[in-house]
Amino acid sequence: MNGNRQHKKASKFIEGFFQLLTSLFCLATLLFFIYSSFSSNPIEILASKSNQTFPQAQLSQEHRAQLREHLGLNGSLTNRLGHFFTVIFRGSMGTSFWTGQSVGQLIGPRIPITFMIIVPAFFLFLALGIVWGTFQAIQIKTRTGKIASFVNASLFCVPAFSLASGLARLPLPLSSEFLALLVYVGATVPTLASLVCDRLLEEEKQLYAQAARAKGLSRRQLFQRHLLKSCIPSLLSVVPWWWSVVLGTSIIAEPIFRISGIGMLSFEAFRNQDIPVLLAISLLLGCGRVLLGCLRDLVWGDAR
Repeated sequence: MNGNRQHKKASKFIEGFFQLLTSLFCLATLLFFIYSSFSSNPIEILASKSNQTFPQAQLSQEHRAQLREHLGLNGSLTNRLGHFFTVIFRGSMGTSFWTGQSVGQLIGPRIPITFMIIVPAFFLFLALGIVWGTFQAIQIKTRTGKIASFVNASLFCVPAFSLASGLARLPLPLSSEFLALLVYVGATVPTLASLVCDRLLEEEKQLYAQAARAKGLSRRQLFQRHLLKSCIPSLLSVVPWWWSVVLGTSIIAEPIFRISGIGMLSFEAFRNQDIPVLLAISLLLGCGRVLLGCLRDLVWGDAR
């Protein structure tokens, strides 16, 4: 029996690993074709802007040919796709149209800056979302609960851009990183709180919950001891969503608060039509979502 169980776990792990590789390959290929379809000429972009590698305002034909070869723009679309995967495996992820630097060198120093903010934001997202959602579910039939639900619904109507702009104007000695943290938490906690509240109220209707209530447990005790634990696996489904929302919000928050992270780099790359940088950042963010989704399926599958 133990041997069969271990064999099934090994088979499940191998199957999940190949699914992960397939998903990452499909993601990279899709992003490549999406960005390849953009109507931008990288040679003209470099010729019209000050660049570290080619600072001339007008590039000669020889320089243009060298640059096209360096950027992997020669050959058919299939050859360019092969070049794209080659630079990914090398870790350089291509060459920036704007600076002429390796995209990997541009992104690398920005990652710790962004993660320094989003890691505590994630734990605050979980803690505040679960506590706030549980409170709403417990107090749902009281006036306090109705006020809490109204406040939570009102927070949905505040765009992240408006929240960031308002916080940036506060005359308080708060660091830019702390203000960005507040934006990330404010943009995501209401959704998790609503999900927690809805799941708890749905779970309260189950027979085991009614039996526990019949034995004398209060609603607060029932929620804290039994219902919340039963809802945790399904709450994992919101983690990939959180990743996408926070990294998308960083493109707004970091330029407003002048934080030199991934969001600021994405904003600069979009403004400068720097397709390789945008492609690399999209690939990294997409890979993060795929990995979180696979982890969610693994943990949730075992929980079920």
